[in-house]
Amino acid sequence: MSTKKVLLISILLIALTALLTGVGTMAYFSSTQTSGPNLLSTGSITINVNGEDPWSGTFNATLADVKPGLRRWGNVTVQNTGENQADLWLNTINVVTNNGSNTSAEILEPTAFDIDGVIRYDLYNNTGSGLQPLIRDTDGFTISTGTHNLTGALQTTAIKDQWIYLGNIPSGATWQINQSYMMDRNVTNWAQSDNMTFNVVFYAQQSQGTPQPAAPSPELPRHGR
Repeated sequence: MSTKKVLLISILLIALTALLTGVGTMAYFSSTQTSGPNLLSTGSITINVNGEDPWSGTFNATLADVKPGLRRWGNVTVQNTGENQADLWLNTINVVTNNGSNTSAEILEPTAFDIDGVIRYDLYNNTGSGLQPLIRDTDGFTISTGTHNLTGALQTTAIKDQWIYLGNIPSGATWQINQSYMMDRNVTNWAQSDNMTFNVVFYAQQSQGTPQPAAPSPELPRHGR
């Protein structure tokens, strides 16, 4: 037999052996398990204020007729209705003051209506163990700073457009947030019949994760997360 025929037969035998070996391998005992459909679901970060989502309430009824030395309150309850715990902040934005009407006493003083600089502000949070002060009006916090500021205060700190950290609110928890607004006792007639409008924003953010989600900016100095 020629060398070429011997080589061809050898190649065919090797191929047949490999094929039979493969068939034999598939015949071994085996067992396979596959999981059922795996569901990856996202949690939720949701809050309501005074039972509303979205919140449409105002403090108009409780902030009427402010006078020097008179404290007014803006109180709400915030509930975490989502599935996850969340970090909670508060911010006072869109602060605008207006002159209102001029009284005979008011026109005897230089025209001014920046009452946001003489509104003393404090903030309390009740997480279930009683009201705890986060900001006290005696610390010199006001809505804004400007031409008219607190008398006798070493430093006046504006809270407008600053995020104030309230804490980490668990899922299902309800917190009571109380804010007070008191006109400085030394304000004179220039502030009569003036008014101020503003919005209060509550912001809940995911608190779990690596790295930790960044806090909103800017945060009120010494009152950030």
